Amino acid sequence: MWSVILAALAARVLVPAGPWQEVQRSGDIAVEVRPIKDSGFEEGRASTTVPLPVAKALDLLWAKQPAPGVTTTEVIEDRGHERLIYETAAAPMITTRDYVLRFTRDDAAGTLRFVTIDDARRPPQHARVR
Repeated sequence: MWSVILAALAARVLVPAGPWQEVQRSGDIAVEVRPIKDSGFEEGRASTTVPLPVAKALDLLWAKQPAPGVTTTEVIEDRGHERLIYETAAAPMITTRDYVLRFTRDDAAGTLRFVTIDDARRPPQHARVR
């Protein structure tokens, strides 16, 4: 699942061009994609239902644990309901990736969103692919 999310992060352009299509299901987890306008990339999402109150589920996700393959995780800034996190990820047979994620938590909507951003505090590295 994390590989799908990391692939979606690589797109960096979030202009959807179609409806979501389910491409994989594992138990109760559905993985869906949709094309990104004027791009060969896809936007991806994974969803499931959990038997927890929304606030508890958000708390668990907000206490983010590194995903498989993530070799470095550093909180650059924490504003309470928004965090900037720098990560590096080892990808088999290709160059190490790095990126800055902006996580935004919205308790009223019951959502946790993330997007890759550029941040001058963590500029692209020569030996890594952003």
